[in-house]
Amino acid sequence: MKRATRRSGFTLIELVVAIAIFSVMAVFAYQGLRNFIAMRAKIEAHEGTFIELVTAFNLLEQDFASALPRPVRDELGDAVAAVNGSGGPTPTFALTCQSAWAPLKEAGSDLRRVEYRLDHDTLIRRTWAVLDRLPDSKYTERALLRGLARIELQYFDTTQWVDAWPRTRGAPGLAQLPRAVSVVVNFTDGRRIERVFMLSGAG
Repeated sequence: MKRATRRSGFTLIELVVAIAIFSVMAVFAYQGLRNFIAMRAKIEAHEGTFIELVTAFNLLEQDFASALPRPVRDELGDAVAAVNGSGGPTPTFALTCQSAWAPLKEAGSDLRRVEYRLDHDTLIRRTWAVLDRLPDSKYTERALLRGLARIELQYFDTTQWVDAWPRTRGAPGLAQLPRAVSVVVNFTDGRRIERVFMLSGAG
């Protein structure tokens, strides 16, 4: 008699078990992929925020360090102090400063007016190439920081911190510079960053 030969292959139970194991492994792999993608997006978001912070504070430091006691006239012809701003939650402050490469040129040939403005939740930096503006004077604008709740400023005089600048009104006060400016940036998520900038042009 011929011996019965066993057919090779999988039984139904073996197939069900294999599919179940594969399904469990696929779920774990998918969850791991989701976690990886979410973590990568979070890291990229933090990296973008860090770059924004570094850029914004570098520009602030550069502008304050090169501030000059040069008052300007606005679009209406009114005199405006070389450094002009208020304290507490304030949307704007402005200053006259010199470009980093200006020392290589003729003195006073590369001055500009810079304004920092809080537009809703975004810190905006505006730059005018002219100091005494006309109604049609053009400016360049750049968004620096997003997600802000408010900005707080204080100005250091010879002996104390004050909440507004210029400290004195009239022509003599227009050209005065504070010795330092404290900038506190408050984010909508509760973060709070404070920096103090020195003004080398203060007499």
